[in-house]
Amino acid sequence: TELGDPAEDVSRLRLRVGTTGSLTNDALFSGSAALGYTYISPGFGSKENATTAYSKWVESAEKGHALAEKHNRKIWCMHLPYGNQTEERYYDPCTPNEKERDSTVRYFSAIIRAARVLQPKFLLIHCNQTLQFNDGSNAENMARTLYELQLVADEIGTQIAVENMSHGVGADSRVLAACVDQANAMTDKGKVKKPVMIAVDIGHANVYLSIVKDGRTVVDWLRDCGRRVGALHMHDNRGRDNDPTKRRFNDDHLNPGYPKTGMLYKQGRYGAIGENNLWGPLYHTLLKDCGYRGPFDFELSTRTYGTLSTLLGGAAEERTDQINSPWHASYVYDTYVYPAYRKYMGLK
Repeated sequence: TELGDPAEDVSRLRLRVGTTGSLTNDALFSGSAALGYTYISPGFGSKENATTAYSKWVESAEKGHALAEKHNRKIWCMHLPYGNQTEERYYDPCTPNEKERDSTVRYFSAIIRAARVLQPKFLLIHCNQTLQFNDGSNAENMARTLYELQLVADEIGTQIAVENMSHGVGADSRVLAACVDQANAMTDKGKVKKPVMIAVDIGHANVYLSIVKDGRTVVDWLRDCGRRVGALHMHDNRGRDNDPTKRRFNDDHLNPGYPKTGMLYKQGRYGAIGENNLWGPLYHTLLKDCGYRGPFDFELSTRTYGTLSTLLGGAAEERTDQINSPWHASYVYDTYVYPAYRKYMGLK
């Protein structure tokens, strides 16, 4: 769908879903082929030591390329490593320390070059690599980092997509959009061939807005990103608990589009985006205002998402209720997600 005309009538546009997973997992490639997915969005895994991991990254890239060729899959957005949230800074693109920032650029530059054989549409880097608030992280340094990494991405013919987190620099869409524009306008080391884009994480945006409570919705957040959207993570969550005694921030990674019926709703597992009937307006904004024509990556999980709550004084929560297979994601898309969009558009 990336070849679609942004001016076309989006009321009947049918998008295909994408899926994420391990770069060397044959089931990811074969399973997505069986489901008819056009694109997948694998990743290099978690943190690695840059001085010893380069050969490992190259080996993984070559294995992933072989699997993509075998199953005729295309790679949309490669996830670059993300450090543990409880650690001190780990290759943070918006660190105030120039030595650390330079190390970050060199680290991700090596990974970008290792991914050359895969020819991904985008390479994803996260905004903040730390959950420390008011720690000096700033958008100006992140813009410089993104600019320098895009110069490297130009070498292999791809683009950087920066993902918003639910906290810190870039959590606010207006700040993130301005940061991306600033990066693309820089020329001190040369002009970028392709622009840096935004990897929109709908769930992270919802958590952030549930914390700041500034009156905006995820639709407003998305509209701020405009035509800068290059990749998309779809999931819902309950956001910040209204109970002040819990202080819990629920980054649940739930399936989007569940109605107010069934087991998940009875368990209180429904997402706030669906609860507020925002999925239809969100799809329309995504397709019409943002002109997005890429795949929907469903980022669903059964894991515990309590780190943010714990660091802010709340309690973590175990979750084992979520079914996150590609088959289930496709079922949810066809049964709830796309029908919600058609209903919003007034289509039968």
